[in-house]
Amino acid sequence: MVSMRWSLKLIGVVNTVIIARLLAPDDFGVIAMAMILVGFLTEISETNVAIALIRNKDTTRDDYNSAWTIKVVTGVILTIVLIGLAPFMAIFYGDPRVEIVIQIISFRCLINGFENIGVVDFRKNMQFAKEFRYWIYRRLTDIVISLTIVFLLRDYYALAISMLVSASVTVFYSFIMSAYRPRFSLTRVRALWSVSQWLMVDHGCRFIGRRIDEFVIGGVAGSTVVGNYYMASEISAMPTREVVMPAGRALIPTFAKVASGTEESRKAFLSVLALMAIYSFPAGVGISAVSPDLVPILLGSQWVPAIPFFQWLGIYAALEAILLGVRPYFLAHGGERVYAVVNIGFVLVMVPAIVAAGYLFDVLAIAVTRSSLAFFMVMVMLFVIARLRYATMAAMIAVLWRPFLASGLMWVGIQALPELEADTHVYSLLRGTVTGLAVYIFVIIALWFFSGRENGAERDIIKFLGQKFFKHRQTQ
Repeated sequence: MVSMRWSLKLIGVVNTVIIARLLAPDDFGVIAMAMILVGFLTEISETNVAIALIRNKDTTRDDYNSAWTIKVVTGVILTIVLIGLAPFMAIFYGDPRVEIVIQIISFRCLINGFENIGVVDFRKNMQFAKEFRYWIYRRLTDIVISLTIVFLLRDYYALAISMLVSASVTVFYSFIMSAYRPRFSLTRVRALWSVSQWLMVDHGCRFIGRRIDEFVIGGVAGSTVVGNYYMASEISAMPTREVVMPAGRALIPTFAKVASGTEESRKAFLSVLALMAIYSFPAGVGISAVSPDLVPILLGSQWVPAIPFFQWLGIYAALEAILLGVRPYFLAHGGERVYAVVNIGFVLVMVPAIVAAGYLFDVLAIAVTRSSLAFFMVMVMLFVIARLRYATMAAMIAVLWRPFLASGLMWVGIQALPELEADTHVYSLLRGTVTGLAVYIFVIIALWFFSGRENGAERDIIKFLGQKFFKHRQTQ
């Protein structure tokens, strides 16, 4: 799943870099403003019936057909609602381009609703190779067609139309790669809805938490600043989100096979939490530290104003990864209601804080506020997990403090490097990356050693690498 996601994202990065050099930040800003409404309604209407099908060991054709019917009906309703709301969003932003973009993108929801529900079996039966091919074939086809459209149109219309292409490609491959042929049915809708309703709340809250800042920025600063912030938000989170989320796709069916509340279950949870922290903390903090060199190299000089956003949102991404990393355990063991309620609390705190930061201070204050609140969110989530007895607070702190401290010292080490001339971004990026990686590895191993070399992720990683090295030497 991680290989799949990174393959998709590497393809996506190439696509984004090409498009970023063909289009202006203003074009991305128009799409970002439109996607705030589209994304929000899409998230809160995301029934996530796949989770119910994966968790249920006794699914029937009625379950699959009812799940597909829910998706189709949801897509139709969502398209109608988006078309109706588009003019009001254009008035709010004072930009008539937003209306037509929303109306174009709305048909993506209609098309996606017809995706073959049979592809859920790839995850349910842990056939991740099929899942990999399904997504890769879709993405490669999508990229070829989308880039062609961008080259021809060279404006924001190309991005909107590309989304319709992506949805059509998805439906096409879903019926090519799965032999299942769904039919309309309502027999199991009620049973599926009991799970879906809380997942819809969860998705909606998470979307509000991720996009409220762009919504506020659109009202106080305009499309160009929204474009800079949007690009920073997406790319700074890529190294963390694009590992944690695909890992979660594999972990849900895996956790579901382990009985909740057992010692084996707690051990599995802590192992995953530790590995997420060891990877995500340095990845997010590292993006923050090297962004002054990374942004001009990756995106070009026109994106330099986005650097301050990268610096703060990279830190947010490191902390967000912990919240995303524990989500599969909740979903695998019927904890979607608790997770959704916690997310509601997060939104109730974050929304007024972001609004106040944007209107009372400036745009950068929004990024600072988001990152600051992320630490509070992580601590609340750990408290909830402890109350549910998934793991003790002491056990979770024990696996988190070393990567947290090592990442902080890594950031300090990169910042302590002497500045170079502005035309040496490539060398400066390589120097900062190597220095940060060396500091992090040295510190985390030293902390683990002086902590008594206790059992945990560090020991597992060292043992795994040692076995791989020994096996390699034997084959030589």
